[in-house]
Amino acid sequence: MAWTLAEMRAFVLAQTDLDATDLPNSVLDIYIQEGVDRVYYAEQRWPLYEDSWTFNTVAGTTDYTLATIDAGIRFVAAVRGEDNELKWIGRDDHDEAAHLDESRRSKPRYWSEWDGQLRLLPNPDAVYSMTVRGYRHMTDWYGDGTTDTVEPDIPEDLHRAAAMWAIGLAYLKEEDAGLSTLYVDHFTDQLDKFSKRIVRTPPSSPLVLNKGNRGLNRSHITGAAGKYDWE
Repeated sequence: MAWTLAEMRAFVLAQTDLDATDLPNSVLDIYIQEGVDRVYYAEQRWPLYEDSWTFNTVAGTTDYTLATIDAGIRFVAAVRGEDNELKWIGRDDHDEAAHLDESRRSKPRYWSEWDGQLRLLPNPDAVYSMTVRGYRHMTDWYGDGTTDTVEPDIPEDLHRAAAMWAIGLAYLKEEDAGLSTLYVDHFTDQLDKFSKRIVRTPPSSPLVLNKGNRGLNRSHITGAAGKYDWE
């Protein structure tokens, strides 16, 4: 169940038997925000943050700044062209392949990411529409804190967990280390259980034991055509 900022504040005060004088919003909100941030950074692949973006390539341009594609991109999981799924390769292989034939241009078939740059290979020879799938940044859900009805931009099932973290800090402020540890441990337990449930492989996904030869074929990367489709 989703909780608003006002509901999280009320829950913390009720659990700790404190009032707004003992724990003003200026302090309580920092505790809540810290709990929310801990949830956000605990797992990169929360389904809540799944998103996709599109951009067009420029002929002769191989590097594209992620912030230019969209400022909300946290990291890239996959890149798709107009009629093909680009394969990911490590930046070292990417650099070596590009060095082998820097002048060759073709429809991109590989991608890598480094220092906020999305690099395509081969170097595009025309304008292609690309779709980037990945995970977005958390929104600035708190703002200036004056809107009580805002909800934290984390999975709804962990709104209460974030409040538990705030309770732990509130008890620490009251110098009750025992109760503080109890609520922090409860936060950690809820986060761990939810994370395991979310990132578990879906039952519909087949179990792949051996995918065969996944070696890098530089003729494909640079755009040189092989005699066979597996070259």
